[in-house]
Amino acid sequence: MPGLLPRLLQRFARPGLEFDIVEFEQLIDSSALTPRQWNQILDALVSRYHDYDGFVVIHGTDTMAYTAGVLAFALRGLAKPVVLTGAQLPLVHPRSDGWSNLADALEAACQPDLNEVAIAFDRLLLRGSRARKIDVERFAGFNSPNAEPLAEFAIHAHWRKERWLKPDGEWNPLRIDENLKLAALMLTPGHGSALAGQALRDGGWMAPSCWLTAAATRRPTRFCSTASRR
Repeated sequence: MPGLLPRLLQRFARPGLEFDIVEFEQLIDSSALTPRQWNQILDALVSRYHDYDGFVVIHGTDTMAYTAGVLAFALRGLAKPVVLTGAQLPLVHPRSDGWSNLADALEAACQPDLNEVAIAFDRLLLRGSRARKIDVERFAGFNSPNAEPLAEFAIHAHWRKERWLKPDGEWNPLRIDENLKLAALMLTPGHGSALAGQALRDGGWMAPSCWLTAAATRRPTRFCSTASRR
């Protein structure tokens, strides 16, 4: 419901913490997210980048990990925290996990040395480019396999600053090509770019502009092609 969220979030107002709320006119289920909405989020962040010390993005859980990954790569030279969060149960539900997730996200967004995109969920702060949704039933809905949490939230917040990224280059954000077609390719032993090439040659369908492969760094490997439908 438009206008409901700003009223609910006033409970977090306190001395020393000032925040503004930007709400998009058209709210959608996150499962319907497209690159157009990614650009809306990017535009909202970039246009306000120099006015705030940190940002919290409230997002549906179905595609939150995808958005976190996009922001992590698109916000080149990021030198402030951008923290995504959401809830398995809506804020209006009496057992909603959203309140604790929001409290943790706001605290993380106030950390001046956190220069990356992260997800705050179920008392963990996860690197945005490594997080994934792992469960739809439990409150522990997200994890980052092979990447330790950036913080754990208990009675006190335990900041794992030795794991935090350093600022990387000048602030030079990107926008998403909304016409770009992407396909994810899971690499297994004995398969690689040849498999992607075979799919482009023999698939009989509109080939994606790029195949993205899993990588352990900020920058994924990609194989690009100009192939079209045969």
